[in-house]
Amino acid sequence: MLPSQPLNIDTLHKELKIARRRGVQDSRLKSHAPGIIELLYPAARYPDLTIHQRAMAAENLIVAAINVLGAEVGHLLSVLLCLDPATSHLLLQQRRELAADRVGVLPATWQRGRWERQLLADLAAKVYRLHQAEADTYIPAAVEHA
Repeated sequence: MLPSQPLNIDTLHKELKIARRRGVQDSRLKSHAPGIIELLYPAARYPDLTIHQRAMAAENLIVAAINVLGAEVGHLLSVLLCLDPATSHLLLQQRRELAADRVGVLPATWQRGRWERQLLADLAAKVYRLHQAEADTYIPAAVEHA
């Protein structure tokens, strides 16, 4: 395995915003936001893993970061990023409305105000920290050498 490539937090934040549109489930990352997979688990560093395995690892890392942020923030991000099973069929605007309702603000305030922007920035920072600390931890053992 090659040494870790430096991860740029601004690029990570940008890729999370791209992934937000369809969600961060592994299959959605693979189809709609492959940039975040390549950023977190580059094929050059993980040549024995398929794109699906690297997508699973990216989802695992994002979920771990959400869990570290706490229950309330975690729920909001799970809704926004389509991780809550009840939101998998919803469009981004509908997920924003649910999250806004949860904190008692208007959807426009959620999207344009500090809520969504700050939560994604916090998530990017936490993903960055976890990735720097132990990136390989989030690769499922069952797929490491599949």
